[in-house]
Amino acid sequence: MAAPEINRELFQPVQFDREQAETISRPALTYWQDAWIRLKRNKTAMAGMLVLVVIIIAAMVFPARASFLPQWWPGNLYVYSDQNLQEISRPPGGLHWIGTDDLGRDLWVRLWTGARLSLTIGISAALVDLLIGIVYGGISGYLGGAVDDVMMRIIEVLFGIPYLIMVILLSLIFRPTSANLFSAVMPLLLALTILGWIGVARLVRGQVLQLKNQEFVLAAQVLGADTWRIVAKHLLPNVIGPIIVWVTLDIPSVIFSEAFLSFVGLGVPMPFASWGTLAANGYQFMRIWPWFIIFPSIAIALTMLSFNLFGDGLRDALDPRMRK
Repeated sequence: MAAPEINRELFQPVQFDREQAETISRPALTYWQDAWIRLKRNKTAMAGMLVLVVIIIAAMVFPARASFLPQWWPGNLYVYSDQNLQEISRPPGGLHWIGTDDLGRDLWVRLWTGARLSLTIGISAALVDLLIGIVYGGISGYLGGAVDDVMMRIIEVLFGIPYLIMVILLSLIFRPTSANLFSAVMPLLLALTILGWIGVARLVRGQVLQLKNQEFVLAAQVLGADTWRIVAKHLLPNVIGPIIVWVTLDIPSVIFSEAFLSFVGLGVPMPFASWGTLAANGYQFMRIWPWFIIFPSIAIALTMLSFNLFGDGLRDALDPRMRK
């Protein structure tokens, strides 16, 4: 087959406009601005974030008891320690929006009082895990060599210990007491954080190993920056994205662990209200008064689902490979 004849009519000159060539096709965005735009496009992640905001605001507002609030405000009815034997096991409706428990305490107030305590435990434990993991993983990854080998062997030994068994054993040893809220929560926090930092430590170490040989780190070393400054000012800001995602996924795990321990009697003791203690109390009367356990279970499931949806969306938004 003969090749087609090439002539001038087959070619058209390209129209080139110098003014159009200088036009900016899209506004200059920082990494965080671009991540926020991608996060807003993820409807499920935004729905999860909205639910979490509503839950946090409700936990701060509804258990309030103050003179300037009207009498019908739920927090002005009964707080977690108040009992009213004339209102025992009221079904949902009227002043008691989701009913009362076996001691006449308003379940709506106890639900959001428990939300306040459960969220506090979850966020506090995640922050402690984050602090220990960042320091441990950052030092291990940056120093490397024999130091990294020793620190990683320690993590491997700890990682081989079943997390739930260790938490249960520590909860039995440091049994929470009902003397005050501090003595009730601190042993539980210790049990939940004793091994919880291992995951973020391994994450930070892996990220630091990838970044420590980059040009900006070598430039800081040449200029005389010490180890702590390089880790704090140059390495950690570049791994903040994966760390944020890890926190959003660790908080629901801690909340579920607290609810499980409280459900089996090793967590927050009575009369303090958490979602775990409410579910444990409701389980005893599940066949007679099912609303005792329905609403705490819905609160736990909804919170965990919202955190996971938001964490998944945040992971996609902070992934630089998704940036266009």
